[in-house]
Amino acid sequence: MDVSFFYHAMFIVTILSCMVMYQPAPYERIVCAPRDYTAVILMLAVAVVLASLPVPWHSGADRELYASQYIWQQKGFISKNVSDRLFTLYMNLCGTVMTYKGWLWVTALIYCFNHYIFSRRIVKGYVYVVLLMFFTSFMFYGYGTNTIRAGFAASFLLLALSFYEKPILFFGFILIAIGCHASMLLPSVAMIVAKYNDRKRLFLYIWFFSIILSATLGHYFEILFSSLAFDSRLSYLNVAANETHYEVGFRLDFILYSCMPVLAGYYYVVKKNFEDKLYSLLFNTYILANTFWILVIRANFSDRFAYLSWFLYPIVLIYPLLKERLVGNQEQKIVVIVFLHELFTYIMFLR
Repeated sequence: MDVSFFYHAMFIVTILSCMVMYQPAPYERIVCAPRDYTAVILMLAVAVVLASLPVPWHSGADRELYASQYIWQQKGFISKNVSDRLFTLYMNLCGTVMTYKGWLWVTALIYCFNHYIFSRRIVKGYVYVVLLMFFTSFMFYGYGTNTIRAGFAASFLLLALSFYEKPILFFGFILIAIGCHASMLLPSVAMIVAKYNDRKRLFLYIWFFSIILSATLGHYFEILFSSLAFDSRLSYLNVAANETHYEVGFRLDFILYSCMPVLAGYYYVVKKNFEDKLYSLLFNTYILANTFWILVIRANFSDRFAYLSWFLYPIVLIYPLLKERLVGNQEQKIVVIVFLHELFTYIMFLR
């Protein structure tokens, strides 16, 4: 089973799902979505596909490095990674009872299961729709099969968000996320700020102003943030452009992609007066985390900074439409959003 199977399969699943959702919805439902139990089937199927991807030995890919590290730790070579000790502990514990293949299966299942729990807790009755949006998002597959540690950690931030009204669980899952991948400190800070400061308009102004600053003073912010050195991954900011194949610079296409949840949130909150504590937390967290990425957008590997906000991309787009009737022909608009969201991911894969 290779990479293409997942993208082709999810494209077909999305088309079939949209055909179901396009049917007239019963009076009490916003959209004719598949029942919640089908989300379990989808979650398990996707976990199997992620876990079944072979390790590309001798490729230098992250998946190979994780497998190699796991094997070495089983042989008694302890990792010197001091920033992600919880993830290292998780690998060591698994290493006592299973091979690296088993670990990849367990990790994929946890990754998908966390997305399922989040979806189930926030939108009962439309779990399948939210889960489908997550599974067809731009970076979901890559962060479940290659950049595993970051995706694994971010999935625990989703759990934190789903328990936002329970401080012990909220902060507990945040600590787990940071312990698995130190870069989660950035969205975690954004979440905490957003939880206690619902200043949507101010955050919107800051986000918009950051685009202007990035366009004019972007290199200054790269130097500033790299000097903070709270995480070794900030060394990406100092990699010379000729040392990577990544296209670098002020990526207007990426900014246009990032602005879609911002525009959608502005429409829901300002134009339609949608009031929801969880959505305020999601929307504000996305804006604050995305602001950091915009300021360092010229950096190599900037997609790894973008992911710190983009993992929330699907839910910021779709959540209000699954909670209240906000627009006319809402079920059709939901179908269009779901399809276009998947179409973008599929086109990016085919490129």
